Amino acid sequence: MTKFSDKTISRRLFVTGSLALAAMPAFAQEGDIFSEAMIWRDPAVPAAGNAKGDLTIVEYSDFNCPYCRKVFPTMQKVVREDGNIRLVYKLWPIFGPASIYSAQLVLATRAQGKYVQAYDALMSSTSRVTEASADKTLAAAGIDVSRAKQDLQKNKSEIETILKRHHAQADGFSFQGTPSFIIGKFRLFGAHEAEVFQQAIADARKMLKGG
Repeated sequence: MTKFSDKTISRRLFVTGSLALAAMPAFAQEGDIFSEAMIWRDPAVPAAGNAKGDLTIVEYSDFNCPYCRKVFPTMQKVVREDGNIRLVYKLWPIFGPASIYSAQLVLATRAQGKYVQAYDALMSSTSRVTEASADKTLAAAGIDVSRAKQDLQKNKSEIETILKRHHAQADGFSFQGTPSFIIGKFRLFGAHEAEVFQQAIADARKMLKGG
């Protein structure tokens, strides 16, 4: 089973300040949730962007994180303009009960094939997401909320397991909060300008190609 390497790279200075673009550490004793397959291609989490992209970006986020909402259009723009990136949204609800509820409900929309659509709708919110506003926003985005709630109850154990897995991964990668990203085999913390992500993407591709 392939694990993320412990290959080190130098500290890089970006235009927004001093940021650590850190190589992924190895987790040989942590089990398969840290395998490349489960980080990049967890079958429980549908991907946005180009399904056949040559690079995967994983974002750990919370719908009530203001920085997640701030970086959302930036990341969409970067992925759209690049055209060859798989984008995986891993929900990490750390801002309280409303965040947990909305994360669970969005995961429940997978049965409708609308996970990415539901994620986009809630992450585009301009105010704090509550249980009531989550229902309203998802309904306006064309989600069958009643069915999603039924699917949530039917699959509650599985959905809770997914969220626990995301939390364990984020904790294992020493993420301090949201948004946090895995870009190829690199970690990047926080909301940044497009140029920072583009440089990180270029560096990640270079590493994956053995450069």
